Amino acid sequence: MVIEEALFSTLTLPKAFLIGAMQGLALFPGVSRSALTITTALLFKSRRVEAVTFSFLLSIPSIIGAIGLKLYKTPHIELNSLPMIAGFLSAFIVGIPSLWILIKIVRQGNFFKFSYYCWAVGIAGLIATYTLL
Repeated sequence: MVIEEALFSTLTLPKAFLIGAMQGLALFPGVSRSALTITTALLFKSRRVEAVTFSFLLSIPSIIGAIGLKLYKTPHIELNSLPMIAGFLSAFIVGIPSLWILIKIVRQGNFFKFSYYCWAVGIAGLIATYTLL
């Protein structure tokens, strides 16, 4: 009987800190937060499942922080629940299959294929940013 290693067994505190610091680079247009964190974890010899799991767990504080900042900066009178609900539902409906595909790609060892998506979206974002000024 094979016993699976504990999740995050290859992750040390310094590695976790550096992986977390890398997600800060996602502030630049066209840079994928998940690609940076997963790639960094894989460079540190983390297992594939561990890299993906840690990357998405690492996104939780960022998402909560962004929501909190938005709510803090937005006067309560301007909050319209219908667009917020529509945005949440569309992100959820698109996000679940996207995550499933990404996890499948990482497990198969084909994470480099995600870079094609990142390049396409990044270039499109830069074109949109600099042509719509």
